[in-house]
Parts: sequence; C-alpha cells; structure tokens
Amino acid sequence: LTKTLLLHDFGLQWEIPINRLCPPLPNRLNYLHWIEDLLSQSDVDRFMQCHSDTAAKVKQDGEAGVSGIDVGTGANCIYALLGAAMNKWQFIATEVDSESFACASENVARNQLEKLITVKQTHTNKLLLEPLQDEPSDRKFHFVMCNPPFFDDMKEADTNPDAACMGSANEMVFPGGDVAFIGSMITESVELRDRVLWFTSMVGRKASLRKLLALLREKQVPTTRTTEFFQGRTKRWGIGWTFASELAPDSSVRSSRSQTDDHAGYKLSIGDAQLTWILASLRCQAKVLGKRKEAHRRQELSFSVPAHSAEGACDLVFMLFRSQLLRSK
Repeated sequence: LTKTLLLHDFGLQWEIPINRLCPPLPNRLNYLHWIEDLLSQSDVDRFMQCHSDTAAKVKQDGEAGVSGIDVGTGANCIYALLGAAMNKWQFIATEVDSESFACASENVARNQLEKLITVKQTHTNKLLLEPLQDEPSDRKFHFVMCNPPFFDDMKEADTNPDAACMGSANEMVFPGGDVAFIGSMITESVELRDRVLWFTSMVGRKASLRKLLALLREKQVPTTRTTEFFQGRTKRWGIGWTFASELAPDSSVRSSRSQTDDHAGYKLSIGDAQLTWILASLRCQAKVLGKRKEAHRRQELSFSVPAHSAEGACDLVFMLFRSQLLRSK
C-alpha cells in the first residue's frame, strides 16, 4: 500500500527489504506538515543568515532552500523522500545500519534526488555531531527530525501491540528506549543551538514525553512544542525545541497544559497587545455551553471574521485549533 501511494501521489519509486519497517504514510506526512507549522512560526531568514557566511553565499548563488537532518532515516528514507518531493527541501539523512544505508541510498538514486538528499552512514552514538563534523562550521539547518527506536530491548518490542510489523533491531531498539535516544539529541542540541533552528522528534509513549519535557527544562531550553499524531489506531507524539529567539509575533499566542494532570484545562498566555488585536479583528465571542458536572464540562468558542482581516484571522483560528484550544471536554 505504501509503495503504491508513494508512486501514485508523489511519483516516487520505492523499495525496501522485507525485514525492515514499512512506514505508515499518513503519520509521516503529518510529521512533515508539523515541521512546516514550526517554521512558519519562526523568523527563519534572520536565524539562517545571522553570522553565517555560507548562508549568504547560498542565497547569492540562488540555491537557498529549507534544509534539514533526518536522524536514523532507515531503509525507507521516507521523510527525506517526501520532503524533497513535496517541498524541494534539502536533507542530510543519517543511518547506522549498513543494509538500511545501502537501501536508502538506492531509493534516493532511483528517484534522481541526489542533489537534494545526502545519505550518510554513521558509526557512533553522536547522533547529530558526527554527521555534521564534515560540514562547514557555519552551515545552518532549519530543522532536525527523527523517528527513534522506541524500545529498550527486543523483548519489550515483541510484547508491544503497536509493534506488530517487522523491523530490524536498530530500527526498534536502543538502550533506554526513546527517552535515552532523544535525550542524547537534547544533550547534543545544546552544542548545536546556533546551527539548527528547530530540533524535533517523534515520541512513542506519553510517559516518555513527560520525561523528555523535564529534561528540556533541566537544560533550560527556552521554547518547546508538543503535538499528537493520531492516524488509524496508533497515536504518537511529537516534541520540538529551539534555542532561537527568532520567533514570529504570532508565536506569542501559546497553549500549555499541565504535565501532571491529564484532566487539566488549557491556559492561554498572551500579551495585552495581542489580546486587543484578537478582540478587535476577530470580534471574538465565547460561549460556555452545557451543564457543569463534576469532572465533565463542554466548551465552545465561536468567531465572526471580518472579510478585510480574513487572511490573518484564519491563520490565528487555525493555530488555535491545532493547539487543541477548541475542543469538547
């Protein structure tokens, strides 16, 4: 099914060995679209050109474009292939397993995407530092993405109902599971804070997400984002963090949820200027509907949008929906 969809919808010729993970396409597309959202909330040009001779030269040569790093691309190389096919994004795709590295390289060559995708074989647990060691020191990247091994050992993977598909040990297992793997990325990201705008990863379990958010607080990372990827019967989470201050004004509208109480409500934190703008341009009306019962409440927000401010208003409403501020409880 994945092979057919890639060919029909994206024109991608694609092959993987029978003993490697076959990625569900909707989930992977959702992750890429989330990265698009993160970049849209950032002053990308300012970050990429600040103190970067390479960025200035690239722009002068007319080759400027979004560039990212896919950590552990696997035999399928799915993120890099989709990102290149849809958006012409440039990728460094890393892989430690020799067979998966060879297959990923073949998939890139099969689609003549060598100018956009560079597949690098890595040999250490330096997930970000190793693949960047032979890159210009002032080269910057818009994002890092990763679908890490979720499990601590194969026994745990074999007993997990969501891990029914076949895959190699390198794809599914890492000592300490996804917390340890992404934790290594977080540690390395401190050193690369001026070279990557957004660091992101998929997370296999909500319990892992809480631990990773705690680690980010410990590392004093100023800005974090989380999301849910929910297609079919499988739910995954996304985590993102950045050290950059180059965030667009609309990123001042943020949602946060208590990490200790699954039933806690959402809190909207905005400045006075943003609140005035929202009320003036959206003519926002909020109504609380339904009976209030213990631990059960339904809320609804409705907006009327003037035609002259429709574009900006729609962007804001879309962001509110994506932040899950509009939902029934």
